[in-house]
Amino acid sequence: MRRALVVAGVVAVAAGIGGLLVVGLSNQDAATAPPSAVSPLAPQKLAAGKPAPAIDGSALDGSGTLDLSTYRGKPVVVNFWASWCAPCRSEAPQLVRFAAAHPNVQMLSVNSSDLSKQDAVAFARRAKWTWPSVYDPTGKFQQAYGVGGLPATFLIDASGDLRARKLGGTTAQELDQLVAGL
Repeated sequence: MRRALVVAGVVAVAAGIGGLLVVGLSNQDAATAPPSAVSPLAPQKLAAGKPAPAIDGSALDGSGTLDLSTYRGKPVVVNFWASWCAPCRSEAPQLVRFAAAHPNVQMLSVNSSDLSKQDAVAFARRAKWTWPSVYDPTGKFQQAYGVGGLPATFLIDASGDLRARKLGGTTAQELDQLVAGL
């Protein structure tokens, strides 16, 4: 009898986890979603075609304040990351590759929820990022963009409107496809 209860419990837990996995995967955004598809921003209550939430904070390198609005007039890729995030480390070379191939696109990184600014600076230096990064230790910009996990990447058009979102690690090829749609 006890064995049957344990087996039933294990089956119930496995079914619950499986259900969560199915729901999570069905809500994961694809960077290559056709423009006619429902906005990938909808689940986060951010609508594609609407103004991107403000990002204005201290530069990670200590050079002053960075403000997303100063990049109006050119497309911007905003990438949320943290030094402790393994997928962020994996995607870092892809971001460098994309940035090198697209000098007309402004890159802006948001270091979110890192407790150590020194770790964040070291990460950006090792990654060979040449673009600005905002230091956001409280995660206020991450929250404004509805980012539940890191990394996450957003494409903002030259008018300052949201165009796409990619949750999880991204590749240079996926970003190429997103930018090509502008």
